[in-house]
Amino acid sequence: MSRIRMLATIGLLVTNPSLAQTPAAAQPAEPPSVPGTLERVQNTWPARYLIGASVFNDNGQRVAAVRDLLLTDDGKVDRVVLAVGPRGRLIPVAFGQLKFVPSLRGRTSRMVGAAHAERRPYGIMIPGVTRASLLQMESIQLTP
Repeated sequence: MSRIRMLATIGLLVTNPSLAQTPAAAQPAEPPSVPGTLERVQNTWPARYLIGASVFNDNGQRVAAVRDLLLTDDGKVDRVVLAVGPRGRLIPVAFGQLKFVPSLRGRTSRMVGAAHAERRPYGIMIPGVTRASLLQMESIQLTP
């Protein structure tokens, strides 16, 4: 490299140090947040907290409420029944589609003891749905 080019390059790097830096690694995207007040208990989600809980999409829009849980013969949760729309149309959705994400509310619950010091509220999200898309899914009827 000629001496003039080398001096020009050094001068450019001195006057604009950002050119000498390597690009920073891309930071992982922060998980989406939705409103909610659910809390884990011993790293599990108690069913009584899920029933009646609001369900949001990844845009933070409330799209449904949890109405019931459907279990398999061996006692595992297979589907969650969502009440969607003003008339509460019942739509079964695979339980695996639910995502439990930190709540937008960002508040922590009351401390009951040292074992609960790490509690924080969570919300339920189903990515990529809208109320309209849920209403287009097959509905079910639950007998009392």
